[in-house]
Order: sequence, then C-alpha cells, then structure tokens
Amino acid sequence: MGSLNQFQWNEVNRRRNYPFTDGSTLQVQNAFLPKEWAVDAILTPPQASEDVSSYFISRIHKEESNITITLSTQAGEVGYAALAPHSKNTHVKFYGKVSKRYIGSLIVNPVYNGSLWSFDEGSTRVPPKTATFVASVIHPVPSSAVTGIRAAAEGSALTGAAYLVGGEGVTLSQTDADSMGNATTIRVDIDGDPNYARHDCEADQASYMPDGLKAIIPCIMRDDGTIDVGPSLEADEQGNFVILPSNTHDTDSAAEPTDIYNGTKPSLRIYPKSGVIYFEVAGLGKGT
Repeated sequence: MGSLNQFQWNEVNRRRNYPFTDGSTLQVQNAFLPKEWAVDAILTPPQASEDVSSYFISRIHKEESNITITLSTQAGEVGYAALAPHSKNTHVKFYGKVSKRYIGSLIVNPVYNGSLWSFDEGSTRVPPKTATFVASVIHPVPSSAVTGIRAAAEGSALTGAAYLVGGEGVTLSQTDADSMGNATTIRVDIDGDPNYARHDCEADQASYMPDGLKAIIPCIMRDDGTIDVGPSLEADEQGNFVILPSNTHDTDSAAEPTDIYNGTKPSLRIYPKSGVIYFEVAGLGKGT
C-alpha cells in the first residue's frame, strides 16, 4: 500500500495528469505560471541516490525570445529544457546536463506559454517547493557502467577491481566528476622520449630530455693506416636518418669515404640486439 504522500489531489482528480505537487505555487515574486499551464510530464533522469520526490524546477532563464528551464534535485542540476514563449509548442523536452541526452518531457498548454514573459530578463532562481514534480512522473533510468576491461582481443575480461597502469613512455591521469557537469575522465599521455628517461631525475629537478643525433660523418681507414673523412650526413626535418648495410669495404687507394653508401660486395651487417644497434664487418671485399 502506498504512503499518504504518494498521490496528490490535483494529480488524481483533475482531468489531466497534473505533474506538480499540491504545494507548488508556480510563483516567484511577481512572476508566475498558471496551474493550467502544465498538463502532464514524464521524466527519465539518470538513476541516482536522490528520492524521486525531490525533482523540481530550480531556475528559469529568460534571454530575448528564449526561455531555458532547469531541472534539479537537492544534489544539483540534472538537465535543461528550452522553450520560446510565443510558440505554440506543447512539448517541452529536457536534456541531461552531463549526457546531453533526452531525459523526459513536460507537456504544457501553449495558450499559457506567454506567461513566461512575466519573469525578469536573465536568470531567476526558483525555490525548491515552488515547482516540485510529483513522484509518479519521475522514472529514473539506471546509468550504464563499465562491467569489465579486456586488455587483448584473445584475453578474458577483467572484472571487479581492475586497474589501468601506464608503461614505459605512457602516463595515466584521472579527473573526477565535479558539480560543473564534467564527467570522470582518464587521460593517456604518450611521452615524446624514445629512451623513456623523461622522469629519471628527482621530482624537483628539470625533466631529462636526451639530445638527438645531429649528423653522421662517414670515414674510411686506408691500408696505410690513414683515415679519410667524408662530408657529414644531416638528419631530415624530423630528425631521422636511414642507415643501410654497406656493399663494399674497399680500403685501397681508390676507395672513397662515401663508398659506404655504394658498392657490390656485402660487408657490413646492421642489427638490433637487447636495445643496442650493432654494426658488424662481415668480411673484406678488396678487388673483384
């Protein structure tokens, strides 16, 4: 059996589903809305801990020819609806403050929409008991939530207490929801440091950023022990080099330092191992 406060006299006995409580005056100082204005309502806000009897119109904002109506609970603002007072619109749609999704409607008699002009320009605060919705028009919808996290396509979903952990070069940060309508956010930052040495220093020291390679200078050691140096090879606009295995290791009098980029005999191997790039001479290629 329902409680005595579950139903309101106007809601049950009038020839419409009057959406406000009997104690709602719909009047703020000299501004008011006739009781004939509201015909029906059905609101589906996100489910929260607030009681369904605590939803009310908290603010009416008038700007030129537009009216914005704010739906709130004691915990804060829930959503907004827009209406033009001179329009014949009977369907006032509310949209969630955070989700921006449709969360219900207030059905009105357009004949009385013009009464919204009685409110002052700007925002007018509406006290909680001035326009409180009856509990029967509030139908909270359970909010969707993450039920599991899968780290890989072949892995099983993690449930319960699961955590995201940043690895080398990845920093995770979290911003919690606030009263301004900003939702909880997890941010992923990829550090621009290929050596992952950005945070090697103490907390009060400047971040360490290793200097990049500026140029490569080719050289060749001749048979008599002398070393000839060729022109430097500069990095491209992105700071990158392309290093290819050499096809020659000629060191006779006709050899040139730039021959490391040309030749006919494979003599230099380049391969990575344990995070190190190895350059290895595979064999001498003198003569033919």
